[in-house]
Amino acid sequence: MKVVMYKSFVVRIYPDEVQENFFTNQFGCCRFVFNTFLDAKKKVYTEKGEYLSFYDCSAMLTELKKSKTWLKRVDSTGLIESLKNLENAFNRFFNQISKYPRHKNKYNPVQSYKTNNIQ
Repeated sequence: MKVVMYKSFVVRIYPDEVQENFFTNQFGCCRFVFNTFLDAKKKVYTEKGEYLSFYDCSAMLTELKKSKTWLKRVDSTGLIESLKNLENAFNRFFNQISKYPRHKNKYNPVQSYKTNNIQ
């Protein structure tokens, strides 16, 4: 039996101006993706009675990146993780663990995003 251990690091950083601009853009794009697909899921459910899965949203994100070129300038894994967070929020809602997902806003004091770094 093979045991796989994953490591996770939480890091506090003090970014310079260029890095701060990068993070501000990344937070904004992740928030935009989360809110856009939350609205899309609501709209599809009310109009057609269907549920948009993560894979449907992922395909739509590819099309969205073609029309919104500024989404191409940020970390793409962060955008995918934002979709995964939305899917997780809906799963928690359907399992009656939490309330219905709400829009994210930039005035929340905690701004974060998740990315994958596989080495």
